[in-house]
Amino acid sequence: MGFRNWMGPVRTMERESAFAWLASQIGGVSVSQALDVGVGEGIGMRLAARHWPGARVRGVEWLPDRVVELRAKGYEIVRGSAEWLEFPDGIFDLVTCLHTLEHCEHPDWALVEMWRVLKPGGRLFVVVPREKVPTAKMHHLSCFPRERAVQTAAKEAKFENIIVKTAVVQRWISREIWMVASKI
Repeated sequence: MGFRNWMGPVRTMERESAFAWLASQIGGVSVSQALDVGVGEGIGMRLAARHWPGARVRGVEWLPDRVVELRAKGYEIVRGSAEWLEFPDGIFDLVTCLHTLEHCEHPDWALVEMWRVLKPGGRLFVVVPREKVPTAKMHHLSCFPRERAVQTAAKEAKFENIIVKTAVVQRWISREIWMVASKI
């Protein structure tokens, strides 16, 4: 089994754990429209569809090859940037952003855009690596050394009811910051 093939199940397992935490934090919030920003391999879209059956789950991905690949698998996905979401204001109940903010040159712009496309009462779920400096080999342009860094960025983007948690990713013995926030 090659490295890429082995990573898929590991990432899925880690994201399942993150989504279980998200679902426990937002309780019975109804989700009819969800957006996954920075789709990657589609894990976030699959998990959102599983946790909120019947929701229309859409995605935004920067890499054109991934967009083509995921569309061929039936995903509703557009090519775009987290820092400039081409959706109308206030249409999503849930926006997820899993390991994408660290790839943004301006993560603050991305958070403002996510706030913009959320409906009032909508929820944002973010997962970022907890790192002191951007990891160049992973193409990270930004970093979040502590929970407070993510929390502050979310507050500056007008999010409220912010809950953050540092999670240990067992397979890599590294840490991630998980955050859920609300648009009021």
